[in-house]
Amino acid sequence: MNTDKKLTLEQFTKKASQRLIDKKQVKFLTLYVPSLDAEIKIRNLNKEEITEILNIEDEVHSDVMVVYYGVLDIKEVAKSLKESGDIKEYIEVANIFNMQERNQIVKKILELSDVISSKKVEIVKNIKN
Repeated sequence: MNTDKKLTLEQFTKKASQRLIDKKQVKFLTLYVPSLDAEIKIRNLNKEEITEILNIEDEVHSDVMVVYYGVLDIKEVAKSLKESGDIKEYIEVANIFNMQERNQIVKKILELSDVISSKKVEIVKNIKN
């Protein structure tokens, strides 16, 4: 085996191993939400949550679920709002954000979860077999 190819394979394997470790870690971000004049903390979604969300056909419901899973402390807020009668279903808590904010929050959660990215896979060169 070519020495350069072996070195490249070793580097690729090391990066792949590190990537798998990184994907298991919970990541957090703090966002400022103007309509609430408050900061919220978000986290990345786990594989099960991502799978569930990707299986939802209604885009609005999908976004609501991303917010419900990814915004920390939102379940406690939902519980309080439901007990006070302000909402009927827990996931309605996502309506505290206006549509633009909700879309931006969803995008940040999905980026943090490695579901979407501005980085693109690019063609380097064509290899003939």
